[in-house]
Amino acid sequence: MTPTEERAHRTPDGTLLRAGWTRAGGDARFAWVHVPPSGEARGAVVLCSPLLAEEYHSHRAVALLANRLAAAGFAALRFDYTGTGDSSGRPEDVADVAIWREDIAAMVRLARAWGAGWVAAVGLRAAANLLVPVPGPDAFVFWDPVRSGRSFVREVTLLHRSTTAAAGCTDDDSLAGYPFPAGFVRSLSEVAGIATPGPSTRTLLLTRDGSLPVGCDPTAETEVRAAPQQPAMLEVSLHRSRIPEATIQVIVEWLRSGRPEDSPRIAPTLSPTWSDGVVEESAEWMTNGDGESMFAVASRPASGPGARTRLVLLNSGAQSHIGPHRMHVDLARSLAGYGVGSLRVDLPGRGDSPPGSGSDQLRPFAGARVSDVAAVVERAGGGAVVAMGLCSGAWDALDAANLPGVRGAVCINLGSSPAIAPGAPLDRDPGTSLRRAVVERRWLRWLRRTAIGTKIVWHLPGPVWWVLDKTLLQPDASRAVARVAGRGRHIALLVAQHDLRDPRLWSSTHATRGRWSVVSFGGDTDLIVAPGRAQVTETCRELVREWAAAWDSDP
Repeated sequence: MTPTEERAHRTPDGTLLRAGWTRAGGDARFAWVHVPPSGEARGAVVLCSPLLAEEYHSHRAVALLANRLAAAGFAALRFDYTGTGDSSGRPEDVADVAIWREDIAAMVRLARAWGAGWVAAVGLRAAANLLVPVPGPDAFVFWDPVRSGRSFVREVTLLHRSTTAAAGCTDDDSLAGYPFPAGFVRSLSEVAGIATPGPSTRTLLLTRDGSLPVGCDPTAETEVRAAPQQPAMLEVSLHRSRIPEATIQVIVEWLRSGRPEDSPRIAPTLSPTWSDGVVEESAEWMTNGDGESMFAVASRPASGPGARTRLVLLNSGAQSHIGPHRMHVDLARSLAGYGVGSLRVDLPGRGDSPPGSGSDQLRPFAGARVSDVAAVVERAGGGAVVAMGLCSGAWDALDAANLPGVRGAVCINLGSSPAIAPGAPLDRDPGTSLRRAVVERRWLRWLRRTAIGTKIVWHLPGPVWWVLDKTLLQPDASRAVARVAGRGRHIALLVAQHDLRDPRLWSSTHATRGRWSVVSFGGDTDLIVAPGRAQVTETCRELVREWAAAWDSDP
């Protein structure tokens, strides 16, 4: 593994990607700029991602649009709003949606500062509705705008409530699981429906059926087209989301046709590091043994090297390196404040890392290859390493604990059926499909839904679980954890008590054995609600701090 010194990456078609932060006042906004192979562009396009969970579904689509725009000669700039992604701030500090409008305006000013004589802005979903009052762009693309801010808030709130009800956990007062203050929610609800920016501003309006939204008054410079592929991107589960390539091509061609031929050439740059005086972060690229690139953000204490122990945060399914509801960012920055550095990474084919050989972004649960995780562990080196993952990422963290230099793993909600990836350790033994169907998915589903069943499985004596283990009626997770712990690794399993699906974790909770233990986080909370994530984040932070203190004192 070799870190890329210029902290940039070239795609197979030569597009140059730079990641970093741009400062404005006390805020640091994280951004990506996609540039043609020459490093110079004519004209800039600011890409405004949709809000909340819709950003996860559209992340790959926006990145692909940026690549296509760079191939067409533009500098494509995408970014994280304040309090989201890798930008500075917290959701609790975003008091008004005007802060995000200012983020958009700041990106337009940045493009102008690079020397761009022509700047366009593309807004997807609710971000399109935020664009109209923003000054500066020479052209606008409104991509599937929402009916109004009020309807958007109502929609995401109802969807979140149905999700929490299905998970059996208590809902909270947050906005779709994000702890934004009431003032922000109120201001977002007051955002109006889409309106054209002005009679002389060139505008492309993309709706699902190609018709004008209610209340929209088009001008002679407004062009309306259909974007029928939106449901396949936004209205399915995250790992089944599909990129609307036809719509992306329409946007690229429309923007290219409107760019003045005499637009000056620009060479965009971003700062690869930022610090608030307590935490310092850097955007980095690394390569594995096969030469495949992986993107990562390193967090460290700003005051010095800190603890020798490092934390590696692995992807959860199709989630990017920021983690669900930004959990990885919060944990990494919190630990850096206590002197523990970390690396949150996108493995090949996840988040912002390009697909590697044998990987597929549309199959995110296939499991990480050992060579990929080994490269990340090597990059995080300099002391003991703790691997952490959620769901499918928990299996990757457990696999990582077999690697040299890794002394512990934090596994949150191990998935029910781990997949086998090429080169994966033999600890993964999912058993036959028949056994999984009979043991994990039928009588256990019935048992966990009953109050007495829950009490029984939490109080079965050790000999019963020993019989289940020896007769192979118990799936493999407990055996895998026991084998890894037997090699001297520290393992912590964090389990939502209400979400127990099969006896592989019930047996683990019977007792704490040697170096591994189980931590149950409340029966009425879940990671999809803010209190559940706060509880898990605090638990992980204290675990890593405790291990780091013990290991750093070793001779």
